[in-house]
Amino acid sequence: MSADKKTLKFQMMMSPSEAEMLDDWMFKHRVRSRAEAIRRLVQVGMLAEEALAGLLDAAAAASEKATADMVAVLKEHEAILSPSTKGTAFTSEEMEFVLIRALRRAFDSADAIGDLFTQILSIGNAMEPLVEAKSLVAGIAVSKEILDETQKALASVRSRAAEPLEDNLYWIAANSPALREWFQHYETLPDNEKGPAVRAMLRELHEERQNDPKAFAERHGTAAFWEKPMGEKE
Repeated sequence: MSADKKTLKFQMMMSPSEAEMLDDWMFKHRVRSRAEAIRRLVQVGMLAEEALAGLLDAAAAASEKATADMVAVLKEHEAILSPSTKGTAFTSEEMEFVLIRALRRAFDSADAIGDLFTQILSIGNAMEPLVEAKSLVAGIAVSKEILDETQKALASVRSRAAEPLEDNLYWIAANSPALREWFQHYETLPDNEKGPAVRAMLRELHEERQNDPKAFAERHGTAAFWEKPMGEKE
């Protein structure tokens, strides 16, 4: 919508109850005329319609992620407590492995739900200037800026979550027997050196996986302990 002069006219019929609702809305938001109120409500309605598709996609993604994680946890629970493991005493490292996998799924699901909440919140924030701004043109500009900034922030979060260097590789490293000594050394580092050390380690792992994926898998294999043949458990 531009700042063009309002030269187009059309006749609109309303029922008394519709007019009363419109007048109540005008009073609540201090809008001076029914025409201005209708213009603002049209913008709010169009914003809501456009945003609904994105909300539905985010809700579907969050639901699918939660369902997939639940199914995976149930399958792992069944594998760990199968007849073949009856009477088995699991080590603390093995139980830590289970908990780390469960925590990662929980965090991933929480991120998906967080995305949905952020989108809902941004739509509410974007509607406010359409209603409250002194001019509708200014309100539309502020609303667009809010939505654009939200989408940029969400894209950045999703990009970091999908970045192997910062996400998957960290979990591989945390479960790699080959890096246990590295993590022991990490615990001795001053706090200001820990972040750079992790980033350097992840870069090296990233290069190692790119250069020889097979050797990388053998050295840092993260197969669940219950998936390994008997005799291969450490």
